[in-house]
Amino acid sequence: MGQVDELIGQVDDAFKMPFVRANESPAYISTFIIAISGYFTENAKEKIRLKIPKGLWGAVHILDRDELCALLAKYN
Repeated sequence: MGQVDELIGQVDDAFKMPFVRANESPAYISTFIIAISGYFTENAKEKIRLKIPKGLWGAVHILDRDELCALLAKYN
């Protein structure tokens, strides 16, 4: 399985599997962030978008080096 396919599997698992905090009921995530220190190809971004359910498109964020650096500059 390729790296992009592995990411897609992780997105799927993350939204389907609940997590439990101490003394609380199981809960589910509402946002998933994919962040890398390098760059995604446009093909990789498109593959991720097309393979995740459309209902999750707004809940999955893809951040590469430039976007991470912009966030660091904004909040530091």
